[in-house]
Amino acid sequence: MLKELLSGKYRDKEDRRWFSDDYFDLIVWIGQNFVIKGFQLCYDKRGKERAITWLRDKGLSHEKIDDGEASPEKNRSPILLPDGQCPVQEVLERFEANSADIDTAVRSFVLSKIEEYKAVIKK
Repeated sequence: MLKELLSGKYRDKEDRRWFSDDYFDLIVWIGQNFVIKGFQLCYDKRGKERAITWLRDKGLSHEKIDDGEASPEKNRSPILLPDGQCPVQEVLERFEANSADIDTAVRSFVLSKIEEYKAVIKK
């Protein structure tokens, strides 16, 4: 089950909330008047990790996460790279189950954006 790990203001003065469990990481960026500016839902953390990212000015995207760890002698930063089709139904069902205990406004918002994405990719 997703639990909130970290919240508050950071160096860039932006409010962030971070929820995590064994399968998901959800980072939510919040602007003035508590309006959600964006989120990144990383999934399958122990397998082929990928991310669904929604930003107010760019919409939704789906990428794989390259952890940058090709060599044990170097510690590189993870980067997002283009990825194929998102298993959106699987992610949606699992997020619904795993997010029952988080902030209901955040949960509803993320679920609505995943539903929108599902509708778009079905066309």
